[in-house]
Amino acid sequence: MVVGGGIVGLCSALALQRAGVPVLLVDPARAVAPASWGNAGHVAIEQVVPLASMATLTSAPRRLTLRGGALSLPPRDVRRWLPFALRLARASTPARHAGGHAVLAGLLAEAMPAWHRLAGSLGAEGVLVENGHAVVWHDPRAAAQGQPARRGRQRRHRCQRHHLLDRDMASIAPGGRR
Repeated sequence: MVVGGGIVGLCSALALQRAGVPVLLVDPARAVAPASWGNAGHVAIEQVVPLASMATLTSAPRRLTLRGGALSLPPRDVRRWLPFALRLARASTPARHAGGHAVLAGLLAEAMPAWHRLAGSLGAEGVLVENGHAVVWHDPRAAAQGQPARRGRQRRHRCQRHHLLDRDMASIAPGGRR
């Protein structure tokens, strides 16, 4: 039995079935959209930077003050989150971060070929389209902060870079929206 009809559940069920294992796929009705609902089918092969990093650790105090932010460490729950926080800190050393980066890069190097094989095996070659992605900053200050890291990734992954102006955005945004 495989519980969950998201991409992981479906691929797991398919692999088991192809191996000759009878499979029951259970996907309960959801009150909310699944985690991958808003991702527009992005296969994030460029995401090779581990979350565990000195940048993550140094940004934590600022993130704690963001209303509705992704980081919440309630003092009353310190026994629950402290063990994870300590493991994250140990994994964030420069050497461990570099090792994690190398592992992710190795795993993701085979991601697109694997997706193409899967699509081909299902007779769905046309559903997987490689056409890049856009990185957009909301203002020049944010762009200046983010561009140095992007340049390093572009060199490693042989990316092309195009600068777009506001007037260009309507032509590439889905439905012409900004």
